[in-house]
Amino acid sequence: MSFLCVLTLMLFLFLPAKNSGQANINEFLRIHIRANSNNLNDQEVKYEVKDEIVKVLTPILSEVKTKEEATSVISENLTLIENTANNVLSKNGF
Repeated sequence: MSFLCVLTLMLFLFLPAKNSGQANINEFLRIHIRANSNNLNDQEVKYEVKDEIVKVLTPILSEVKTKEEATSVISENLTLIENTANNVLSKNGF
């Protein structure tokens, strides 16, 4: 059975209520990776893919200040993200 790895990068911008007169803005990137099945091996590989992608994206996105900048940086690095996922899959025999 082939392994299906679906990567979804979603950007969310949350603007919580003002705190002490200052707006507190939290921006984060959510990465969703789906495995082919719920079997233990597929799930372990899924988390390995996620960990490697986070490791690659963290320094690239460290200076990003806005959702638009993050979207642009991610778009510019889609090949790197895909290659990272494919390398992990290949290393694990998929």
